[in-house]
Amino acid sequence: MNGSWGVYAVRGRLEGGKETEASDKHAVSYFVRWRVDGRMRRRSFKTRGHANTFRDLLISAKALGWQADDKGWPINPASAVPLESVNDSPERTEADVLPTHTVESYVEDEWWPTLRLTLDDKNRLGHRRNADLAVRLLRLRDGDRRIGHDGARAGDSIPLPLLTSDDIKAALVARRRINGRTAAVNRRRTEKAAAEGAKTGQLVEVTLDPEIASPATIRSFYITMKMIIDAAPTLAGDPMRGAAALAPKPRPPKMSNRLVPTIDELFDLADAIAQLGPAMADGRPCGARYRSLILVAGTTGPRPGELVAHRPGWLDLSTSPVEIRFHKTEAAVYGLELEPHERGRRERPLKFRDPADFRTVPLISDVSAALLEHLERGYPSSGRTWPSR
Repeated sequence: MNGSWGVYAVRGRLEGGKETEASDKHAVSYFVRWRVDGRMRRRSFKTRGHANTFRDLLISAKALGWQADDKGWPINPASAVPLESVNDSPERTEADVLPTHTVESYVEDEWWPTLRLTLDDKNRLGHRRNADLAVRLLRLRDGDRRIGHDGARAGDSIPLPLLTSDDIKAALVARRRINGRTAAVNRRRTEKAAAEGAKTGQLVEVTLDPEIASPATIRSFYITMKMIIDAAPTLAGDPMRGAAALAPKPRPPKMSNRLVPTIDELFDLADAIAQLGPAMADGRPCGARYRSLILVAGTTGPRPGELVAHRPGWLDLSTSPVEIRFHKTEAAVYGLELEPHERGRRERPLKFRDPADFRTVPLISDVSAALLEHLERGYPSSGRTWPSR
């Protein structure tokens, strides 16, 4: 097909099959409609994210003028020609067929360059790490019967047409035994013990923690792999079949007891912190700058990032009672997988709110007095109510 594209919005489907908006929380499945060379096509998905990913691929095909295969799916010029097309055209020679994508080449050359532009920085970082690990695990091993097919060798990334559900399941099982944070702790313990042993000439006993991934981490890895597989155009069968059983949704832990400090205990904590740290220019300990922070955090219920992003101008001292306004949240995003300009601090709207929204909370009198004292002592900076190195 020549590839004259028309792409439509993602839509949802309710339990009884009725079409609805993709944002409808009652939707049980999602689908994408598109038109190519005058013929309407449709593809269904179980999750909205997968539908959005496939639609992004269609948008790329429309913008770049890609051709379509017999199913109406876009063909990236860097991808292999579908095997069905080769079989249906005996006059086509092997020289006319581009090399088949492997898992690694598809992720690096097609899937990630398109997907990364649709994600915010934290989701981008998580999917990038999961994709890198999937590329590392989905490789041919010694003794694999697929070795030798089109020159494939042990250690090579698995070609997409040869990917099976056994490969996906093996990757999920291997993911259970990978925990980067625990591995780093164990490595530091081992290095420290080796250094001490070298000084004393004696063996130092080391206790290592088991490197086990949490159910939530395994589930996140499964979701990323499913996004890759759902978007891949040259797969045989369904490599994700049966894989979900190895990555079930984690159950939230049951909470029987919760420690909630009283107002008196909260003030005791704030007063104790105010006595900590070296003396500042005004003679008070550094902890005095954070007394009001503890009191605001304990009585107004903000998220930590909302306190980090708070500015002195968001205090209304003219009202009775005094009101504090939360308008932004801030977090630091770092990772070698991100581009240099993507790293650093990020200021965002309040969670589940529009950029212009804010939340106003009245303060009890003792907390407003502590906050007024914080302002009078000149502890805030021009852009932060509670600055910190």
